[in-house]
Amino acid sequence: MLTVILTYWRILSIVLIFALFAVFFFAPNWASVMAVTAFFLSLTVAIFSVVDKQMEHYQDGPTDRIMLMRKIFFEIMGVMLAIILAGLCGPYIAKITTGQINNDLTRLFAAILISLLAGMGIGVLVKWVWARFV
Repeated sequence: MLTVILTYWRILSIVLIFALFAVFFFAPNWASVMAVTAFFLSLTVAIFSVVDKQMEHYQDGPTDRIMLMRKIFFEIMGVMLAIILAGLCGPYIAKITTGQINNDLTRLFAAILISLLAGMGIGVLVKWVWARFV
């Protein structure tokens, strides 16, 4: 099962995104369930990739298990910090930047784009700051 997911992860992620949009339009009462499911799936993939990367480093070099666990813990905390900061700051930045737009459709697309850019910027900033401290 895991090899199928790892082989077709791009197709599965696109299908999940389309399913999430379809649920928002056709069954709005299930939208929160799908959003939480998508969040936990993306968090699981992020944690899995962190553990996989650190296990490769562990097998290559002279690192003990305590150092491995420390690196995994701090990298997962960095990912969680980036997710939390992006989730808290993204809507405020989008609201500030799209306040003067009158057309609703243009405002929606601009807010989505600004939120994605803010999330990417926050992720890069957290990665840079986290690398300096850890």
